[in-house]
Amino acid sequence: MISNTMTRKNPNQVTVSLAIVVSLVLLLISKDSYTHDLFNKADSGWFFMCGKAWMSGLRPYVDFADSKGPLLWLIYGIGYLMSHHDFIGVFWLSCVAYAVTLYFHFLTANLFLADRRKAFLAAGTMMLFYFFPVIHNEVRCEDFAIPWLSMALWHASCLIVGYGRHRLRRWTAMGMSLGALLMMKWNLILLPVAVMFVVAVAARNRLRKSVKTVIVATLAGTALVVLPFVAYFLLTGTWNNFIQEYFVNPLRITPVGVKPYYFTILMPLMIFPTVLLLRGRKVGKHLSLGGVAAVAVVVVVSNLWAHDFRHADYGDFFTQDNIARRQFYQYEYVVAQVDHPHIVSMGGYMGVGTCSEALPACKYWARQSGATPQMDSLQMDCCRKKEADFVIVHTDLPEAMEAMRRFGYFETNQASPLYPFVLYSKRQPKLPPDEFHVTNGMVLMKRVSLK
Repeated sequence: MISNTMTRKNPNQVTVSLAIVVSLVLLLISKDSYTHDLFNKADSGWFFMCGKAWMSGLRPYVDFADSKGPLLWLIYGIGYLMSHHDFIGVFWLSCVAYAVTLYFHFLTANLFLADRRKAFLAAGTMMLFYFFPVIHNEVRCEDFAIPWLSMALWHASCLIVGYGRHRLRRWTAMGMSLGALLMMKWNLILLPVAVMFVVAVAARNRLRKSVKTVIVATLAGTALVVLPFVAYFLLTGTWNNFIQEYFVNPLRITPVGVKPYYFTILMPLMIFPTVLLLRGRKVGKHLSLGGVAAVAVVVVVSNLWAHDFRHADYGDFFTQDNIARRQFYQYEYVVAQVDHPHIVSMGGYMGVGTCSEALPACKYWARQSGATPQMDSLQMDCCRKKEADFVIVHTDLPEAMEAMRRFGYFETNQASPLYPFVLYSKRQPKLPPDEFHVTNGMVLMKRVSLK
């Protein structure tokens, strides 16, 4: 499959090989794929709702808001357009994202190793870092950021070693990486900024253009990504809302500490120690292919065990017909009885409403970690005015549960220790019949009938 004699005239061989491998891995481990159920969604379910809301005509940062950027919501919005009532569209977009990521890692490794077999093995080995179970349990914002970072590292490496021409274009490409991360989650830009600083220092003797020219090229790349969003917010009159909700409010939210998945954004840097380990070693065709296959097997087995089969009561692999699945689809059945329902979630959001055309009921429709009193107040006012058809409340919020009863909402279920949420309905809910059951086959084929 990979040969040292492969030339640039046939680059598709590596591209297709890496795309197939990472897609098969994601098919088995990704919570967005065919093999996994729709519940157990945290960030992914949240972003999907925001993307769906935007594609349905709601205004970002006005009708719904979060601390993430418009490029991320656009990605999830495209995923929604590809597949309305599940995460299959997002799954295929994540396959593309990781295929692009591994391909840039291949280019970077081949630049230093001058051996395509070693470079292929190095790129495949990167899956161990990206899908390490401790830091990765679902596709998040960082997963869609790393293709841009891997591209920036490739161009930065070329500038440092003096490879190729069109060096200003490489600075423009790194500027595009900066712009993409700025429009996804603005605090992620620290890494590409650091990379560009290192390049500027390491390659200062090779800079044949003035510093001013380099800065202009970089800013031009950033503008290519950022300006379309700027134009949108200016034309829709929501520029001030965008600045306030995306840049200002996150600074006011109480920090909740460092979470393991935050380290995903640093994983692209692991291509360099991987390259160092392979330098001076002999890697033949069979070792290259076999090594990547072994990495894929380790990744799949470790993730399925850590996130699914180790937890029989709430694992979401399609073969696991458990309490969490039954509770989730009871919610979905109730929500689906209302056309285009509007939802508020207090104390976390787990993807309820994915199977229907559910939309946010207010700007702060789901409670963020460290939310300000203003956010909580707006959410409660929305429920008091009965603007939400359904309200999901975590059992850790007894005052909110009491408020829902006081506002006249109907309680549809009893919370369980494994799924500690109560769904409240504005109308007398139509509960699922006793024979209602979602089978393993329905989950695999994403064909669940709720009416």
